[in-house]
Parts: sequence; C-alpha cells; structure tokens
Amino acid sequence: MSNIIDIYNSKFVQEKTVDNNNFYSNLEEVEQENSSQKRHISSVNYNTPSNFARFGSAEEYYKNAINYIDSNYPYSAGTADKLKWINGLNDFEYHIYNNEYPRSLGYCSLSGTQYINVNSHIKNPTEDIKDSYDAGYKYNSNRTLSLDDGITFESWLNFNSDDYSRILSITALTSSDPYINNPIPFLVFSIARDTSGPTPQFVLSEESYGSGYYTFQTSIPRDEWHHYSFVIKSDSAKLFVDGQLVEELKDISLLTSQKFVFAPGGLIFLDTSQTAAFESVDWFVFKIGTGNFSLDETRFWNTARSIEKVGRYWLTNVDGNDFSNPNNSNLLFYYKFNEGWDSQYQFLCLDYSGYDNDGEIIDYTEDCRISGSAINNSGLIRSLEIGDPVYKGLSYSTTVKDYYANKIAYAISHDENNIHLLYNKLPSWVIEDEEANETKHLKQLIQVVSYYFDDLYNKIQEITNYKTIKHGQAADKIYPFYDKILSSTGFDFTDLFTNLDIIEKISSRNDKDIFDGDIDKVKNFIFQNIYNNLSYILKSKGTEKSIKSLLHSYGISDELVKINLYADNAEYNIADRSKETVVKKKTVSVTGENIVFLSASSISENSDLYQYTLEVCATFPISLANSYVTSSLFGIINNSSSIDTATSTNAYEYSVMIENDTIYGSRFVFIDNTNTTASSYYQDFYDNSAWNLAIRKKLNIDTMYGTSSLPTATYELYGINTNGVSTREFSCSLPPISHTDGYLRHYVGAKKQDLSGSLLYNTASKFLYCNFWTDYLNNDTIISHNKDILNYGVDE
Repeated sequence: MSNIIDIYNSKFVQEKTVDNNNFYSNLEEVEQENSSQKRHISSVNYNTPSNFARFGSAEEYYKNAINYIDSNYPYSAGTADKLKWINGLNDFEYHIYNNEYPRSLGYCSLSGTQYINVNSHIKNPTEDIKDSYDAGYKYNSNRTLSLDDGITFESWLNFNSDDYSRILSITALTSSDPYINNPIPFLVFSIARDTSGPTPQFVLSEESYGSGYYTFQTSIPRDEWHHYSFVIKSDSAKLFVDGQLVEELKDISLLTSQKFVFAPGGLIFLDTSQTAAFESVDWFVFKIGTGNFSLDETRFWNTARSIEKVGRYWLTNVDGNDFSNPNNSNLLFYYKFNEGWDSQYQFLCLDYSGYDNDGEIIDYTEDCRISGSAINNSGLIRSLEIGDPVYKGLSYSTTVKDYYANKIAYAISHDENNIHLLYNKLPSWVIEDEEANETKHLKQLIQVVSYYFDDLYNKIQEITNYKTIKHGQAADKIYPFYDKILSSTGFDFTDLFTNLDIIEKISSRNDKDIFDGDIDKVKNFIFQNIYNNLSYILKSKGTEKSIKSLLHSYGISDELVKINLYADNAEYNIADRSKETVVKKKTVSVTGENIVFLSASSISENSDLYQYTLEVCATFPISLANSYVTSSLFGIINNSSSIDTATSTNAYEYSVMIENDTIYGSRFVFIDNTNTTASSYYQDFYDNSAWNLAIRKKLNIDTMYGTSSLPTATYELYGINTNGVSTREFSCSLPPISHTDGYLRHYVGAKKQDLSGSLLYNTASKFLYCNFWTDYLNNDTIISHNKDILNYGVDE
C-alpha cells in the first residue's frame, strides 16, 4: 500500500519525453503543463468570503487579485511563460482568473475605406524609424520579410457583400511612384477578394513593381465565417480553407532576393548581405482591409507555415512568440480583437504576438467592434474560444471597473462582521495611524501572514475529506491523486490512457481536434467514481453486478459492452430477457411559420407505375399543446410552378393536419384538394411520445393481371404510437385525384401556398426523421421493382 506522502507523487509525463511532432517549442511547456496537472486546488468555494477569508481581509484578497491580473496578465506571452504565470497564481487568484474576472470575445468589421494600419510605433509615437534601425532592427532576423523565405497570412473572414475587398496589402501612402528617386525594388503586393468573375475568388497581385497577377480558382462564399491561410513564396502560393489545402499556384514569379525588416514606422530595406546603408521605406504602409468584410484571429508570419501547423491551429487561438527560441518567434503580429475596451482607445488593436506591432483602425466607427467570436459563430466547430481577460480593464473598461467596485463593497461588508480578522486584533491607535497612511504597508504585511493562516486552515481541514465519498459533477474540483487513494485501499489497477501520445496527454488534443475535457481530469474523475463504488464492487466481486458497476464507473453503459457468462457442462434456461432502455434522440423543433423543404423526388407523378411512402417520426410535447386549432404537420405536393395549390382543383397535394378540440382531444386529418378524412380523437395527445406517420400511395397490382389496363391506386395515411402504456394505431384513405405532369416535392412544418407563398396553416411539432421511399413497377414484369430511398435524419 501507498504511504500518504505518495499522494503528491502521482505519475505524470516526463519532461524529457521526445516530442516527435514538434508540437512544443521547448521542454518548459511540458514542465509547466505537468506542474498544472500536479497542482492541488483546494475545493473551497471561493464565491463567498466567509469560506476562505477567516484571518485575512476579504477586501485585500479581492483588491490584490484583481489588480494583479489587471496589471500582469501576459496577454502576448508564449505558451511556457503564460503557463508559468498561471501556475504562479495562489488558489484565490486562480479562482478569480478562471471563473470571475471579466473576459472578452470580439471581432472586427470593416466597411468602405476603413482598414487596420499595422503601425508598430503607436505605443511610442516619438520613436523614429531611423532610431529603430540604429537600435539593431537591421540585425534582427526574426523581423525580416523575404518571399524567398516565405510569408503566411491567416485570418477568419466573413464577406458581407459582393464588392471587391482588399484583405492584406503593402502599398505606398502617396500616389507618386516610389521608384523615381529610389530604384530599390520594394516588397509591394496584396491579397484581395475579386468579384469581377463568375464567382468571387482570391487574387494575389504584385503592385507598382512587375506585373504578377495570380488568381486562386476556389470560390469564396459571402455571409459565412471561414478560416483562410495564405502561404506565399516567390515561386508558389498555397490557399488553405478551414485548415485544408484546397489550391496551390506553382511557377509564379514574385519579388525575389530582397529582404526587409519589419520595424516601427514602416519597412527597412536590406541587401542580401545586410550591410547596405540605411534605406527607409517609411512612406509605405502595411495594412489590412478595405472593403466590406469581418475578420478575427488575424496572424502574420514571416515564414512559410507547414501544412501540419496550419491544420493544427486553424480552429483555435495561439499564444505569442517564444523569444527564448529564435526558431519559434516568427509571428510578426497577431490581432484577436479581444481587448474588451469601451473607452476612447477602441480603435487600437493589440498585438498578441509579443512584438508590440499594434494596429490602428483608420476611420474608426463604433460598429467596427463587435462582440462575439468567429470560431464560435462559424458553426464549423464547437465553441472553443472562451475569451481573454480584459487587458488593462481598470483603465479602459467600465465592465471591469464595475466588477472591481462590486467585489470591494461586498468584501468590506464581510470584513466589518469578521471577528477573526487578524488586522483588527492590532491596537486601535495602530490601525488609526495606518488608515492615515495611504500606502498601508502594515495592512499589506498582515495580509501576507493572514493568507498563510487561511491557506493552512483550508488545507488541514480538507485532509480529513480526502477519502470521503463525493458524488460530484464533472465541473467540480477533482483531486489529482485519486490513483494513490485507490492504491492505498489495496485496489490493484492499471493506469488509464497509456496509449496516448505526449500531445494528447499534456494538451488534451491531437493534430485534428481539441478534446472536450482535460485528459488528466477525466482520468481522476474515473478514479473517483471507482473509489465511490469500491465497497459495492468488492462485496459483489466475481459476479456480473461487480463487473457492470466497474464499467459504469468508467462511463461505459450496457449498450456498449454486454456481459454474457457461460460455464462448461452447465444447464441454461432459455428465457425472454428483453429489457427497455432509454435512448437519447435529437429532434428539430418546427413551430409557427417554419417549414422545411425536402428535395424533389425523381418521380414524375403522371406515371401510374410509381408507388411511394413518405414517413415521418414526430413528437408533440406538452409545451406545444393546443398552440393552434388546426396546424400543419407534413405533406406532398406537385412541383409544377403552374399549379396554384390554394385554388386549383387539378393540383396534386396530400397533406396531414392536426385538429385540436377542447372536449374531444386531438386527431390527424388527411386531406387533398377536395376530400378529407381523419383519425379518431386521442386524449393526452401532447405527451412527448413518438408517432410514426406515413402517406402511402399503393398500387392495386391484382387489377393488372390478364388485362392491358394500368393499376388503380389507393392513398392512405397510416399512424402508430406506443406511449409505454398502450398502442394507438389508425389508418384512413383517400381516392386518387386527377393531376397534371410535374415532379413531387415533400415538406414538413407549416403549410404555405405553393410551398413558399402566403401562410395557410402554422405548425407546432418536433421531428426525429423523415424518409421517402419510391418503388417503380415494370409494366412488362410486374414483380420487378426499382427502389429509391431518401433519408433525412436529425440525430447526427
């Protein structure tokens, strides 16, 4: 068995484990991730000061934590530095950072002549480009731009119109030709969305120098969020859409053999030896935009990113540069638009790369800043962006100022009634003298000692709870040493997830996706479940119940693993062992005027040799009871545009309606354009149980034998429902109606004139699926069938 000291020595990934995929820029990232996993966060509820502030001042707790996060959050740091900062937070600060401190999500919307000027000297407006050059920028290879080495531009983009939009460009500030007085060939090019052709496409052009103009053939949609990556070199260009390489331009010719330094105020030209005299190109501007489009997560790298790296990070945020490793500091600027400011500085776009290349929105208007996230709003992936703490919020954000004021007022109220407050134990004359001192050094010193006592109190109190059975939720704090707690009980087990690689184990993701939860927390949550059920598992050891209990602790249901026990030379009674289980199903709610058009079938209804079945599965919850006296459910209609389904007697349409009566209940009504039939009335109709309903056209094949006539048809509505108590079933039919030629189209939901015209009947129901089956009978060989099946499910 394990000694209690071993609970702090659980197994973790070794720092020296080789990362074959080059996922981590240095081993310190692995060390910090390990430290995060090893960390024991107290299960104290920090939402209430009385739970954690016994000896210390709650006011000082909140004041110190909020000010520290506000002043020191490393918004532009690399992964290792950011993890190190987070791991350095005390338990209360960690709680404030993760759960309370205001966070912001945003993106930028540009229109007309608006653009983002990538102007790296905004923070130091007096800094001159010549001073930057002399300060050593010409020797800083991490800031150089060269198409020989390649560049990469990445951004989430959503085009709001069909107008021409310039995405990224390096252009002259004036209309004069910069080559007249200075013959140096400049890096002048742009990426744009061209709408002059049949479909919008991206174009790459070299402007004012040379004549390169290259078009990507991939069509670019509007009013949709997508992630686009452009990897450009002097002789090739690649386009990635949502992490996938969709097109590559080869054998192109862009500016070569020239290097420029990205420095405050503009670009600095260097010759290949980087020893040429200073040449300023400060009349050039590096800008993002003009046109009507929105952007988010905008990144620019001075290297050609690999396919693996583009595909790995398109769906999530990235951290700033790792300046300890020169090979991992190629991100020149990175705009997340998550500042969260509501002050006069909203025009400023913070650079999250670490290079301080902040951007300025030219011609800024309030509608440029929009709350939200391209990642979360795209619908392509689940919501992965959680937002960043508002940077310098106490200076630039009303939200953070209000949060700070409310917390301080709440804390002061607690301190005034806390008889254990250590600071109040001092003599009154000391406190009065301290209150007159604005710095309050003594109070801060007492707070340091008080925090130690509070932390010690909480942890000693929690020791007695280590082996207490706790049935918590996945969001609760889980001890990181449940494997040792299990081992101390004599339970022999094998460590979980041993087949994961270092990326999956440390970062809870792989090259293609990010996991829903932290792998280490999931592992400890499973160990906690096993420990909670250990007594029952051991008492029923060797039986089916014990095995099932252990599997359930892993979250494995009987539907995934079925247990069958057999013994040699034993007799078994063959018995009915069927059982009912609950299965989760997704539904699509169709209410009011909503209608879902399903694709037109291949049937031309003038053919008398077709038969078909349109089947839906619908539920009617109590929340929709008696929404309308008559509501539409689903139907089939002739797709000919010349037919007015509201008035024409020659229209081909069969519809299913629901009629509600306050006395008799509810019933299904089957109608065509002239005839009506209905089911019986049902009480407790809106009970959320599933009804299977089908419109069926059935050919009477028997009438064809021995004659040359075509078969007659019967149109039937069939329905069945099993609500757990009894089975309700009905069938009703209508005669065939005359019709004109046209293909059939089926729908669920509201009934409208000609499917898309004025509203005839609302709808109120939920659907699980809709199937359409067709069957064509060969006139020569009656028993020959050609089937066509269309399935529309929502449980995907």
